Amino acid sequence: MNEATSERLHLRMQGAYEETYKRAVIALKAAGFDVIMEIDLQETLARKVDGRIKPHKVIFVCDPEQTHRALTVAPQIGFRLLHPVAVSQTLDDEVEISAADPLEALHDAPEAYLKPIVEDLRARLEKVIQALHN
Repeated sequence: MNEATSERLHLRMQGAYEETYKRAVIALKAAGFDVIMEIDLQETLARKVDGRIKPHKVIFVCDPEQTHRALTVAPQIGFRLLHPVAVSQTLDDEVEISAADPLEALHDAPEAYLKPIVEDLRARLEKVIQALHN
């Protein structure tokens, strides 16, 4: 992933963690993504290993229509079409939002038809991050 792409899928900002997290979920849904799963790493690590970290959640999203299109031709790539978006509170109490780049997840897929699908997904994730910045 080049640095410009990385910056478009990453945001660090001032704000209340829970409010920013809720805004991120709303923005993802508004961009056409379905939330498949949410993992609360702060709670999980506290429960499993008595670990103490600042709030950190990972939201796994997919676009149902694009995922269906891809899976009808290449079912082996299913898990790679779930896109993690992390929302975490930093050590200096800012909130950081980072989305995994769909093109990176499928960079070695030989199926040429996937490129426009993941380019569209990446563009929409970039718009989500930009919307949260405003």
